[in-house]
Amino acid sequence: MDFKPSREIDIAGAEMAVATYIFSKDLLDSQILIDSGLCRGDRGTLRTLEPRTEIVDDVINLLVSMLKKTAPPCKWYMPMTIMQAVIEGRRLSSPIVARIARDYMPSKVDEVRWIYQPMWCLGHWFLMIIDVPRKRLIHLDSLHNRDMEPKRREAMEKVAPELEMMTVGDGWLKNPAVRRPRFSTFEFDVPTVPQQDRNS
Repeated sequence: MDFKPSREIDIAGAEMAVATYIFSKDLLDSQILIDSGLCRGDRGTLRTLEPRTEIVDDVINLLVSMLKKTAPPCKWYMPMTIMQAVIEGRRLSSPIVARIARDYMPSKVDEVRWIYQPMWCLGHWFLMIIDVPRKRLIHLDSLHNRDMEPKRREAMEKVAPELEMMTVGDGWLKNPAVRRPRFSTFEFDVPTVPQQDRNS
């Protein structure tokens, strides 16, 4: 492997054999190692998980497609496609929107409780969770930076209305008498994350 796993990674036996196979510098980067049905990941893609390497969006999309397979219909795990288009100021074509709805939005909008949308802003990954029952846009970030918070909030407040627009129409409501969730009106929320004790 190009890197030596640290003690914190704590892998041995079969896990070490799998890690060696994935991260081997002697095997082809173009070899497909994961095919989720919705997207594929080759060795080169997975090698971006190595320490001190920038993770590419294909890895995030692979994770999303795997999570959605076992998730209940009330949880939507969204791909990067929508966020990327919004941030870049592009409109998605109707066939792409229809495919995303079919593959990633398994319930009606009045049944969804949480929407998980990976976000990329100013060279950094973080997660937006749309908490529908509490009407919150939650910003989760393992490396939270208060100085960057306004830009990340701005990105979230651009993506939420796009997700809302995708659910317009009577076909998106199980119960037509229920009020449609308005993601664009939800409050921004940054949960307090306990600081890790560096001495422990």
